[in-house]
Amino acid sequence: MINDIAGVGYILSKELIRRKYKVELLAKKNKLNSYPIWVDIYNNKLDEFLLKNIDFNKFDIIHLHYLTNWASLGLSFRKTKKPTVLHAHGSDTRPKNMFTKIVQKLVINKSNVLLYSTPDLNKNLKWFKGQLIYLPNPVEVPKKNPKVKKYENRILIFTTLNKVKKIEKIFPIIKNLDYKFDIIDFGPDKEYYKNITPKNVNFIKPIKHENIKKELLKYPLIIGGSQDGTIRMSELETMSLGIPTLFHFKYDYFYPESLPMSKLTVNNIKKYFGNYKLGQKQRKWVKKYHDVRTVTKQLLKIYKNTT
Repeated sequence: MINDIAGVGYILSKELIRRKYKVELLAKKNKLNSYPIWVDIYNNKLDEFLLKNIDFNKFDIIHLHYLTNWASLGLSFRKTKKPTVLHAHGSDTRPKNMFTKIVQKLVINKSNVLLYSTPDLNKNLKWFKGQLIYLPNPVEVPKKNPKVKKYENRILIFTTLNKVKKIEKIFPIIKNLDYKFDIIDFGPDKEYYKNITPKNVNFIKPIKHENIKKELLKYPLIIGGSQDGTIRMSELETMSLGIPTLFHFKYDYFYPESLPMSKLTVNNIKKYFGNYKLGQKQRKWVKKYHDVRTVTKQLLKIYKNTT
């Protein structure tokens, strides 16, 4: 397993290992994660490009997450007859410069199987001539939530600060409400957003991965960062905990049944603050379609058909 995008590589690797498969995950260490020892860490871009000390011949299959970084380029130059599954996650489907366009073109030749992690990416990948397969992002749905003291008047806007998510659509809706809103000070466009957020929005420190569930559970309502119609890991994480989550989703037709949800409006913020009936309905839907056990079963079928 090469690269860990939004924790997907890590979650899948962890579940495959639980099922007694031998897995190695080559990924950069993030300040917010605390991965186990079996994760190899890139030291620099040269190590990433060379895929240093990796003997591909000992694996039955190679799973590459992300199509346009240094590891992707490195894999495109490695000679191996081992079957490869490619996995697109977002910006790698929209190369913005000559380097990323070349990397994408080279790595695409390594496989005839391309997975994509959110429904909106389908339109960016229709040019792919092999098997194009939607694999829902996996999330670990806990059997029981830890008990925490709830905030009385606070709502979390749970997202990384990235312009592609169109977070600015949230601000006109919340600016005149009496609730206090928290947003995590993390993402490539955080300075941009600090200049346009309403006065009732507070920037909080990034949360370490091992603390994320307890911190999320303090909020009686969460506003998802995806206001562009997609569903991302942040929304899956909050809904898996049964926390009522408001965001815009327009890809119900990818699933056998619609996601129980309500759009972000002033009235819905007031209606669903602390409304855990909505949260439990969302949790049930996530468990059915995005639980890591369900997604891993789908992945193993793909691996079997690829080898």
